[in-house]
Amino acid sequence: MKKNIHPEYYEVVASCHCGAQFKIGSTLKEVHVDICSKCHPIFKGEKNIKVLDSEGRIGRFKKRYSSTKILQEKAKEREKRKELVVKEEEERKKRKQERIIGKTSTV
Repeated sequence: MKKNIHPEYYEVVASCHCGAQFKIGSTLKEVHVDICSKCHPIFKGEKNIKVLDSEGRIGRFKKRYSSTKILQEKAKEREKRKELVVKEEEERKKRKQERIIGKTSTV
């Protein structure tokens, strides 16, 4: 193997914006990350995951194209679907409670 062609490899402490720190191997002397496994929603087990956009690209896109009819129609459809899901969930809870009440009253 040729000598002196590979970069130096350091064991550094990487730090996240959430304050977490962990040791990694890197050719850089300092490592800073926007998101890590301790603050990422998927690793935390959250179901309602919102997109993390530190540069604001999604917001600018929505702002620029929110006036178009297609996006407005899709937004209305999403709202209707959300309302239906909420109603269905409420109905399931009511049915479940009725079953529980029915079982306890016969016992």
